[in-house]
Amino acid sequence: RINFQIRWIVGPLEDSESNPLKDSEGNPLAKEIEPIDLALDAQENLYVLDNANQLILQFDEGGRLLGVFAEGLKNPTNLTVENGFFYVLEADDKEVLKFDIQTRTQETISLKIDPEKKIELSGLVVDEVGNLYVGDKRILGKEAEEDRFLYKFNPAGELIGVITEFP
Repeated sequence: RINFQIRWIVGPLEDSESNPLKDSEGNPLAKEIEPIDLALDAQENLYVLDNANQLILQFDEGGRLLGVFAEGLKNPTNLTVENGFFYVLEADDKEVLKFDIQTRTQETISLKIDPEKKIELSGLVVDEVGNLYVGDKRILGKEAEEDRFLYKFNPAGELIGVITEFP
């Protein structure tokens, strides 16, 4: 951890103990995993947002597969973990999927954004009370850069602020 040494390797379709990676129904994964985002929970379990299989894999700190979540994602872009939940940004649909790690229940949070604004969502952070922070990745050119910010949403997905200090 401190010296950035590799602790374990997952792949191509096996965990660190050479067990095959399987979905929640016990079927082997169809494709080699394509990680696009990673997150750690308080117990140091690693969550891998897998773009190829459109799901989330949970590994313990030794690299053993603990479970599969969120199968059938549409176009996930970002993943974060906070307070026993993990959150997945589905940027194209302007939605955040909230999963309870213990009960495996899912909630969809629609981000209420003015349809006139052509925001391209990217990045996701959740604070301790469940507020969502999402960035805008549009490339606007130098003269329009001041129109691109971080957006703050309450846990219900309502826009409650724009953080203008970080364009």
